[in-house]
Amino acid sequence: MSTLHDRIFKEFFHRFLPDFVHIFFPEMAAQLNFATLTFVTQELMVNLPQRILRITDVVAEVETWSGDPQVIIVLVEVEANRPAPLPQRMFEYYGLLRLLLQKPIFPIAFLPLHKGGVGWRLYQEELFGRKLGCLHYGQVGLRDLLSPTYLASQNPVAAALAVLMDDPANAASQLKLSALQRVHTSQLTEGDKLYLIEVMETYLPTAMLPQAGD
Repeated sequence: MSTLHDRIFKEFFHRFLPDFVHIFFPEMAAQLNFATLTFVTQELMVNLPQRILRITDVVAEVETWSGDPQVIIVLVEVEANRPAPLPQRMFEYYGLLRLLLQKPIFPIAFLPLHKGGVGWRLYQEELFGRKLGCLHYGQVGLRDLLSPTYLASQNPVAAALAVLMDDPANAASQLKLSALQRVHTSQLTEGDKLYLIEVMETYLPTAMLPQAGD
């Protein structure tokens, strides 16, 4: 992941992780008390003989409403540039977090610049035809999601992400204008609004807004 994407999406999830989970995994969001959300700031790594396994993306702790389990860990791995080895990496990160934090993990792979859709993915390891281990993890790949669906949700965070989605009308300027209007008229703080505008300007910079009377 490049420095630009790292900066943008780390801040995005620190500001909007609850919104993100509500938008893409509502059944999971309904189980979580996001008022208790805290981000894990300690360095999460294991020294292996051939390499160091380190988690550098987003790790957060949140209580559940039911209390069973009381607390879970949300892991978001942002992959903007090279999605090919992602499933194995999710498996490794899951194992590392489970070992270090000793809590249930909700793993999510976020692909802002690639296709993949929304859903659950399976990584599975086999030996001599026998299944030895597997991991189900959530995945959100924005490029093949339909932007009108998320603009229609009235959620300003969904609207901002819509500029990275598929635009069936191929009207980037109108998409950008609609997303900006959603953000501008929302109840977000001014700081959060400015941040989402920065995201849109970064990923849809050349779309000129329609002028009055167009």
